[in-house]
Amino acid sequence: MIGTQIGKYEILAEIGRGGMGIVYHGVQKSLDRSVAIKVLPPDLANDSKSVQRFIQEANLIAKLDHDNIVKIYDIEEKDSIYYIIMEYLKGTSLENIIRNPSLRVSRDELVGYIIQVCDALHSAHQTGVIHRDVKSANIFVMTNGKAKLMDFGISKMISEKKRTTGVALGTPSYMSPEQAKGESLDHFSDIYSLGVVLYECLTAKLPFVGEDVFSVALKHISDKPESPSSVNSNIQPYLNEACLKSLSKDKFSRFQTCAEMGKALAGKVKEEIIVVEPDNKMKKIVSKATNEKIFFPLLALVSIFAFYFAFQTYQSSKDLIDGSSRTVINEFKDMDISGDTSFEVLSDKFEIALKNNQIDKATAIINILKKNHFDNNRIQVMEDQLFLKIKKSREKIEIEKLVKNNQLQEAFRLSLNLLFLYPEDGYFKKYFEMIKSKLSHREKEDKLLHDLIELRKNGDYDELLKMSLYYKDQYPQNLIGEDFVEYAREQLHLEEEDKQVQSAIERASFFKESNNFEQALEIVAFALELDKENVDLLTEEASIMQSICMRKLTDSAKTNDKDIYNLLHKMLLAFANKNLDAYLDLLDSSKKDFYLSEQKSAENLFALTDDIFNSLEIITCKVKGSNAQVFITWDVKAVFKDREGLFSIFKNKGYIDLVRKKSNWLISDFVWIK
Repeated sequence: MIGTQIGKYEILAEIGRGGMGIVYHGVQKSLDRSVAIKVLPPDLANDSKSVQRFIQEANLIAKLDHDNIVKIYDIEEKDSIYYIIMEYLKGTSLENIIRNPSLRVSRDELVGYIIQVCDALHSAHQTGVIHRDVKSANIFVMTNGKAKLMDFGISKMISEKKRTTGVALGTPSYMSPEQAKGESLDHFSDIYSLGVVLYECLTAKLPFVGEDVFSVALKHISDKPESPSSVNSNIQPYLNEACLKSLSKDKFSRFQTCAEMGKALAGKVKEEIIVVEPDNKMKKIVSKATNEKIFFPLLALVSIFAFYFAFQTYQSSKDLIDGSSRTVINEFKDMDISGDTSFEVLSDKFEIALKNNQIDKATAIINILKKNHFDNNRIQVMEDQLFLKIKKSREKIEIEKLVKNNQLQEAFRLSLNLLFLYPEDGYFKKYFEMIKSKLSHREKEDKLLHDLIELRKNGDYDELLKMSLYYKDQYPQNLIGEDFVEYAREQLHLEEEDKQVQSAIERASFFKESNNFEQALEIVAFALELDKENVDLLTEEASIMQSICMRKLTDSAKTNDKDIYNLLHKMLLAFANKNLDAYLDLLDSSKKDFYLSEQKSAENLFALTDDIFNSLEIITCKVKGSNAQVFITWDVKAVFKDREGLFSIFKNKGYIDLVRKKSNWLISDFVWIK
């Protein structure tokens, strides 16, 4: 492609490669200006969807006339190959600035870049475009301090929302919760992703990391990020609050627009920023009865396999322009290059220096050429060659480091990627073959390790223990064998405990059905000594206690005020059966505030729970005419939907006020002693 003429443009050198194209440095001779030329690779040119996405990017950027968005000049097509002509940028990516503290960029400057991107995204959103892949690698910082938003390769028009569901395009570390779920996206998704970039700028790390793309997606959906100020106590409160607000799980709790976010970051919002999370109905119910706080997370993971496929297909493997190399060149000081300083002589010296890996000398020659022959377009080509040389040198060092540390899998993946990018480079080919040979010796070990993983997945813990002991004996240097042995033994121990628990529950259930509650309770209590936190045992215990309470109330009704004890019995049954109508029939409906309050509380509690167990102990019962007051201890436990475990809602002493109407006792009020 080097030297190819595309309409008014000539391709001079390759800059980098990404998921949706190769980018070249070119020149428009008629205007004597440098341009970036993005080319759709031939293997994708035959794919109609790739061509459509490529052209879509050109059309999208063309609509976005903003100073902080990379400009598009033209679109060309030659021999069924498509080209986008864009402005040529000098500088580095925001990602590189964050990852390299030696560049000494202040926090105020970093926040300033985010404010510029806020302005760019706000303009895009007003045009009807959502970016969908906002990340620090897609924000380019020019040498004059101007930030440019790039790579609209997976952007969509908001009006095309019907086509934006089901596939979670984007980069996992920056995905909004709704994007990870594969839901419809709007501008709130870009605000969240930009919040991740802001978090990076403030803390120099991502809010969520994980072993794979799935774990990262899950954390975006369900986990709360660590406060930036807890990572760095020097972060101003308004920046900390703005960052957390933009990362709210509930999109409507984020900033309403990017313009609003930009104002908050610039300190132009006087009122306090409040980070609001979704309301939790159960907290309202529990807060009336106890100080204990209960948290019920809701996790919904949608289209995760579609997300993984899209991530593997569309994630960019390279930045459009490798700014880190450009930064290094500017750090070198001029070297003394003696002799003839004509362009041709210096050009020959440059080629020799480059061939001999004399980076310092080649850099010094470039600097002299810029001073003495600044108007020669070939200097830019030479500079690009030097950039590529530096990139390759760093990648070679990285491969050698991985091999030295015996990180062969990582070295294999890196060498494979580099061999794809530089197929003619003998060094990468040699290392690829060498690493592949080393890995082949691990084939037997890898097969055995694969078998261990399958046994663990299938829950065959007896066989897993045998195989892991063999693996540990054969490969003692690999500590993963010991991990498998410990895991297998732990699971076998848990299986044995489960058998004992199930046996205890079956025997307790038999005695409970025979109304021998004391014997059933004794069996459960003994089993709980083995596992005090076993949910099944705790649930069975609560059920037995409820049955004992029911029997006591029935017996008490025979000797005491029959109607009052029957009323309490019915109240327990109503909660145990989650029967709202039965409970409301026991309330005095003439006391509207009390009646409506109890109706709402019980309705919410019944809706949020799968099972309720409650028992009460009557301490005193005083009857005076048509009024009565019962002093009780009420113990209520519940199993909540989408939440494992038996939770104690409350266990308090309090009064129940009763009133007799038409020969029936009704509950007229509760007075709880907290």
